Amino acid sequence: MRLRVHWISEGICRGTDELAGATIWQLTSLPVISHDIYGEQIYSSTDGSRVAFLRAPYGKVLELWICDLPTKQVALIGETVGVNGIASSPFLDSLYYVRPVGNDSASNYCLTRLNLKTLEQEDVFTFTDCPLPISGTISPDERFFVGGLKLRGNLYGLYRIDLERGTREVFHEKEDIFNPHLQFEPSEGRDILVQWNRGGIVDEDGNIVRLVREEGATLYVIDRDGENFRPLPVGKPYTRSVTGHELLGWQDKTSFADHY
Repeated sequence: MRLRVHWISEGICRGTDELAGATIWQLTSLPVISHDIYGEQIYSSTDGSRVAFLRAPYGKVLELWICDLPTKQVALIGETVGVNGIASSPFLDSLYYVRPVGNDSASNYCLTRLNLKTLEQEDVFTFTDCPLPISGTISPDERFFVGGLKLRGNLYGLYRIDLERGTREVFHEKEDIFNPHLQFEPSEGRDILVQWNRGGIVDEDGNIVRLVREEGATLYVIDRDGENFRPLPVGKPYTRSVTGHELLGWQDKTSFADHY
C-alpha cells in the first residue's frame, strides 16, 4: 500500500555558516520535541533525499515523520511505540517501525516496513504473542528482525523474527543487556553488535535505577545465531566507558569480526 501524506512546510533558513559557506536550514519548527536520536540507525533513504524522525506531541502517542530534504517539507507517517522498535540499514531504503493497530480495548502492534523513497508500506509481523522489542535491528537481506526482551530479574535475551516464515525464537541470553543498541553488520549480516550495561539495574516497572556500575558499559559481538561471543576492547579497562549510540565503521563485504 502506498501512503498518501500531507506535506507541511516547517523549514526555516538560518543564514550562511561563516566558516563553511553552507546554507543552514532548521528542518522542524513546530513547538514539540522532534528528534532522530539514534545516529547508529540510518533513518534515511539511500540517496539521502529523505530522513525520518520522531515527534512527541504533548500527552499524545509518539509519531513517526519524514522530511523531504530537497523541498524542506515534512509529513506525518503515523503513530509508533518509539525508538526501541525502529530498525534500518544504510544500504536499504526500508525503515522498520512498530505501530499500534486496532482499537484501544484490544490493540495489537505490527512491525511495519516503510520505503522512504516510494512511501510503500507493508505490515510484516504482528506482535500478538510476542513482546515488543527493547531495541531492534534488521538484517541487510531484510529477512530477520532482532529485538531485545526481559526474561527474568536482570537476565535479558535477544529474539529473532523470521519475516519469511512469520516465526520467532530467543537465541541469546545475557545479564544487563537492557539497553543493547542492537546493530546487524550491514554488509552481509553475519554478526550483531550488542551494548552491555554491566551492573545496571532496572526495576519491575522498567525504570532504570542504575545505568552501570564502576565497570561501565562495553560492547560485544555475536553471530546471527547467538554464538561466537567476542568482547570488544571498548570501555573499561581499555577505554572510558561507552555512552551508547555507537556507530562502528565497516567496509563492503566485511563484518565486525574482520575488524576486531
